[in-house]
Amino acid sequence: MTAADLDRLDEEICKEASSFTKIFYDAMDRKRDKINYLYCDSGATLVWNGNAISGSDNIFK
Repeated sequence: MTAADLDRLDEEICKEASSFTKIFYDAMDRKRDKINYLYCDSGATLVWNGNAISGSDNIFK
């Protein structure tokens, strides 16, 4: 992979990360009942204000 390829890939990944961040905070602010869909069933951990919450079911609560 060339440096130009890596730059394009980096830019694409940053755009996707930005899109996910917008979706995540929209869900946290207005669609909290949908937040668990953003997490895998196993191994998911949300850290909020220094508190870790594990598992999509617990995150939903």
